[in-house]
Amino acid sequence: LECFQKALSIHEDLGNKTDIAFNNLGIGKLYLVHLSDNQKAREYLLKAVNMLDEVESKYNKISMYRGISELYEKLKDYSNATKYQSKGLALALEVGSKEMIKQCYGELASLDSAMNNYRGAFENYKLYKQINDTIFNFEKDKKITSLQMRYDFDKIQDSTKAVQVLKDAVTAKEIANQKRIRNIILAGLGIVICL
Repeated sequence: LECFQKALSIHEDLGNKTDIAFNNLGIGKLYLVHLSDNQKAREYLLKAVNMLDEVESKYNKISMYRGISELYEKLKDYSNATKYQSKGLALALEVGSKEMIKQCYGELASLDSAMNNYRGAFENYKLYKQINDTIFNFEKDKKITSLQMRYDFDKIQDSTKAVQVLKDAVTAKEIANQKRIRNIILAGLGIVICL
């Protein structure tokens, strides 16, 4: 807690709004999870919420929305948790971050389930699985492409080596033939000189 508060003080002195918001969120999580002080957790959570408009990076905003949603979920305020998770999802869809989209859908499925909205939970879970499968298939495609490229490269290297071995054999045979012809000519000259 002391480290978070020192960091918050430093960021306030520097005027770094994004880090101030994240510090407030972190302090709120600390009060909620480790210190079991819901009132203090809510106080810091609200400070973080009020600073959301000042957070410039969309990726940081998504993280903030998801963190705020997580805190509301721990406070069993599922309505607000869903509200902020949905805002995070909207931004994740806007920036096209498949991993963040997947996480948001997964969390929304859990929140819907906690609110006994099983239809919504099922729909969000289906979307979660669909994005997860897309990510998984993309990773598999990358791996298959990498393996295919390695195979093709190795095949080219092997064929290059085979061609070189063949060239070396032909060259050795030509050298042997040239030596034989030279020896025959020298022998023939030697016979002519002797006569």
